[in-house]
Amino acid sequence: MLKLIVFDCDGVMFDSRNANQKYYNHLLTHFKHPPMDEEELEYVHMHNASDSVRHIFRKYPEDDFVKIEKFRKNLGYESFLQYMKMEDDLVEFLEIVKESYH
Repeated sequence: MLKLIVFDCDGVMFDSRNANQKYYNHLLTHFKHPPMDEEELEYVHMHNASDSVRHIFRKYPEDDFVKIEKFRKNLGYESFLQYMKMEDDLVEFLEIVKESYH
């Protein structure tokens, strides 16, 4: 008998595409580079943070990756959470299942 429902956050509970775009563009802007193009946005939306940073900074070999990662880790993601969009019907679905599942 099913007792527990586990959700992946991104794309299931929340759409983080806009938040990711703002986050990674903030990194690029801080290091004086232009914003991501559509291909880079697609990449960062599907990969982990370290791989994403390497990808969007690949055109800038003069930049120090260690310095970029240090800035990224100190930046955090909290201020970008406001740009996440809750998926339609999430609250309604959780209300329906809360009595029967953990």
